[in-house]
Parts: sequence; structure tokens; C-alpha cells
Amino acid sequence: MILPILKLDDPLLINRSEEVKVIDEDIKKLVKNMFDTLYMADGIGLAAPQIGVLKRIFVIDIERKDNKFIFINPIIKDLSKKTIKTNEGCLSIPGISKEIIRSESLIVEYFDIDGKQKRLEANNILAVCIQHENDHLDGALFIDRLSPEERLKAVQEYKKSLRIGDNR
Repeated sequence: MILPILKLDDPLLINRSEEVKVIDEDIKKLVKNMFDTLYMADGIGLAAPQIGVLKRIFVIDIERKDNKFIFINPIIKDLSKKTIKTNEGCLSIPGISKEIIRSESLIVEYFDIDGKQKRLEANNILAVCIQHENDHLDGALFIDRLSPEERLKAVQEYKKSLRIGDNR
């Protein structure tokens, strides 16, 4: 089932998500719906708060070739000092992308959909995506990593795009 994605002004997006206590059928259904929503929105990552569920879950599928990642209760253990600058966007702020600096590699511990504890070393785009989605779990958006001036410009650009869309 495709779920609505919350947009920038929704107050749920700035809340910290709660840990998942039990991976039951409801969580498995939620994850399936998150992938359905991700694919329909043509994204590469989606966090549960973006669909109004304040649980520490996100999904990633960068290449959309059955290389799905499901992260439940992720904890980033090690961020490299070496950084990478990428042009990031967000399904909650459609049409806006900005260059963001993040760690180039990381180690993340998490639970998979079967409740097994996992550890993953990730780099480049996967590491960036994990950091981006993990920020959502803490109530942060990628534009929060911009300077105050750049963030204000991004918000104004987004709001302007909404007004233009209303005039069509």
C-alpha cells in the first residue's frame, strides 16, 4: 500500500522516533508499505517518520535491483573523518536538492526484518543515504545541515515551488 509522505511543514518530522520493541506482522507490513511508497515516489530511501510513523525504521534501495536494506533501531557506530559532498534531496521536500557534506564511510548496527542483529560497513552513496535517513529518526532534515542562510533559502525555494504548482 502506498502511503502519503509528510512534507516539510509537518510537525511530526521534527520529533525523535521511538525504538521498535517487537518486530511483528504490523512492522513487517509497515516495511512492505514503505518500500511500495519509496518506489512510487522514485526515491532511494524512506524513513518511517516521513509517513507519519515515529518508529526507528528506514528502508533503502539505491539501485532498485533487489538490493533492499531494512534498518530497524539503527545505531551508527563509526563515522569516518573523511567526508564526501553530495547533492541530496528528500521525498519530504520535493524538488529541492542541495550539496551536503557527510562522512564518506560508516559502520551501522541494526536489526533486520527477522530480528537478527546486523553490522554493516557502508561507504559513498550508501553511507550518505544511511546518514540522511537516520537523521529523520532523530527529527532532522538534510536542510538542517545547511548554514542558517542556506537553509532559509532552501525553505523559501520550496515554498515558492508550492505556489507555482498551485497556479497551474
